[in-house]
Amino acid sequence: MKIIKAITSGFQRSARASKQILVVWLINTLAISLLIVPFRNLLVNEAGNSMAPDLLKGGTDLAYWLDLMPELSGPFTGFMIGLLALIGVVWLLGVFLSGGLFDTLRANSCGVTIGDFFKASAQLFFPYLWVTLMVTGLIIISALLLLAAPAFILQGGGSLNEELVMKISEILRYVFMAVLLIWLLVADYARAWLAAADKKRVFRALGYGFRATFTTFFTSFLFILFAVALQALLTWGGVTLTSGFQPETGGGLFLLFLLTSVLLILRIFMRTFRYGGITSLYTMG
Repeated sequence: MKIIKAITSGFQRSARASKQILVVWLINTLAISLLIVPFRNLLVNEAGNSMAPDLLKGGTDLAYWLDLMPELSGPFTGFMIGLLALIGVVWLLGVFLSGGLFDTLRANSCGVTIGDFFKASAQLFFPYLWVTLMVTGLIIISALLLLAAPAFILQGGGSLNEELVMKISEILRYVFMAVLLIWLLVADYARAWLAAADKKRVFRALGYGFRATFTTFFTSFLFILFAVALQALLTWGGVTLTSGFQPETGGGLFLLFLLTSVLLILRIFMRTFRYGGITSLYTMG
């Protein structure tokens, strides 16, 4: 079956791209450090060195940090502006690096060097950016139609029963998740096509993305469902492991860093696996 071949090939291609995965991890770690270092300085400046470890004990308790906000309101505003800017930079980095990953994962890219990886990332950046923006627009439109519609119906005071509207809303949430997977397939097939094409034509790539998605719908949908489920399971496991972790010493912080680094590498590997599986399905036609 094609889906078995896609899963097997996805793991094999991801394993061959281990150097590139480490490069992506390093760049992401450096980007995240741009947020962590100012946040640590914010805590130290506002509470002092002796209190900073106690503040970190709050972990991911949202109520804890909301209680702390009045004391950090001034510096925190600047921190949030920096956070939003960093999110934008990390998003653009993700688009940039995905080009190198797709190029590496192609069947004839077994010997791709780090230099080739960055060259492909630069060549594919703008085509991938346009594909990402267009598919993101489709996702937003789908969310407005499927998730916001029930809320507008309730606000309009129509004759529909509120309980019925809530049931419809729950069904539409599942429909939206399925549609979201379809848009991911379109984007991934378009990027796989662009990585292999000599001329980087965005609309032609999107056209291929739609065609490949719906001509191999059953196989493609099962694969993307499997890949996204693995990513979600990994994310849930990572949050579960780190949410109760309260480092009190330098050794504890170092252990937390190692744990989060391993989780980040696994997350990048699973995303690369998804790209590799789609690339395999692309080469199989």
